[in-house]
Amino acid sequence: MRLIILLLLVAATATPAFANAPPASDAASTFAAENYLTSREFIISVMVLAFGLLMAAAGIYMKRATEMESNDIIRFMALIIVVIGTLFLVASGYSAVDIAPALGLLGTIAGYLLGRSSKSGEGRE
Repeated sequence: MRLIILLLLVAATATPAFANAPPASDAASTFAAENYLTSREFIISVMVLAFGLLMAAAGIYMKRATEMESNDIIRFMALIIVVIGTLFLVASGYSAVDIAPALGLLGTIAGYLLGRSSKSGEGRE
């Protein structure tokens, strides 16, 4: 009797039919592409990029229509890129952990641009 029970246990554990089979999954549903046209993040990201293009066009208009210095226009355009880039990262749905290094870098660039004085020669006189 013990021999029969032992043989049944060995047969049950050695046969792959009794092992835990992986769950059946449909490959098409696993790798199905999402519809990004209805995604809220996509729509907001496109709106942020459109706003950035509008601000860039305003910067180009300011350069042509006014007597602003080129340095000021370059600073304005760089700040537009930094702010729009930050807004795009936030709007596209990344988590705070994912975008923290990028926000640190963009903040450093913005701080440098705002802190740099266009009249740096006046302090030396």
